[in-house]
Amino acid sequence: PENSRRCLLCSDDRQPKTILQEGHLDNHLRMCVEEGIDAMTAIRMATLNAAECFRLYDRGAIAPGYRADVVLLDDLEQFHVHKVWIRGELVAEEGKYLPEFKTHDISTVRNSVHLKDFSVDKFKMHLKSDHVHVIAIQPGGVVTKKETAHIPVENGEFVFSPDNDIVKVAVVERHQMTGNVACGFLKGYGIKEGAVALSIAHDSHNIIVTGVSDEEMAFAVEKLKEQNGGIVLVKNGEVIESMPMPIAGLMSDQSGEWVKQKLIDIHDKAYSELGVAGDVEPVMTLCFMSLAVIPEIKLTDMGLFDVGTFSFIPVECEA
Repeated sequence: PENSRRCLLCSDDRQPKTILQEGHLDNHLRMCVEEGIDAMTAIRMATLNAAECFRLYDRGAIAPGYRADVVLLDDLEQFHVHKVWIRGELVAEEGKYLPEFKTHDISTVRNSVHLKDFSVDKFKMHLKSDHVHVIAIQPGGVVTKKETAHIPVENGEFVFSPDNDIVKVAVVERHQMTGNVACGFLKGYGIKEGAVALSIAHDSHNIIVTGVSDEEMAFAVEKLKEQNGGIVLVKNGEVIESMPMPIAGLMSDQSGEWVKQKLIDIHDKAYSELGVAGDVEPVMTLCFMSLAVIPEIKLTDMGLFDVGTFSFIPVECEA
């Protein structure tokens, strides 16, 4: 009660599937009220507080001189939205968007996957030791553990074993055609067949790919380039599911409902056909493995990064 005027409601990286099933700020308001926060206080955190924080002084409240952005709710517990007005115009009613829907030309941001001299050989690591640093996934979050492990190595290259929950992971630079490709090892993802490649890899958004062999990983990267980015699942040299994201390799040009269904299909195939661990979100988890500001260890196109020391470290452990 004493500091609520300094609190905002927000969320980051909420997928269309989550928004359509659970909601967005309405979901946050329900959570607040369920936990005992007064409904008026919660609404203020979702509206006026946020507007004032970001200096949007023409909105956030209903008052003379303010923009007529108004949400009409059915109740103050479930926060079901009955109608929405933007600048005084009725734009939504009972979950339906009312104004004319217009699409815009995306040609200037369409071709965003630029690879230089890419081939399967880029994934060769020429290891001199079987003792390596490992990015260990912690289910239910994006924090990773910095661990070490002994891995099977033949002729200087990692050999995948379905009995060992460690796979190769790589980040491929896709913006400036540097040709950078860095490889590391991922523990806890659970994949047993094929490969998964994404052009969403926070925050640099290079390509991140993991799989059971260099060949499957390279095939996934090539297919990702062909579809102008997004998500690709491959198995035995074939694409088993994909979602093109032609807008900068980060956004779909289809509807939220279409994206929702695609994500459901991608998740189903990742679990049922590729063997991704059931307690791991296959897309969101992988796209955060390159975010080099979240502890303890991540992979960028320049190499393995220890967030604790804020420095790059070798994949192989010192003897």
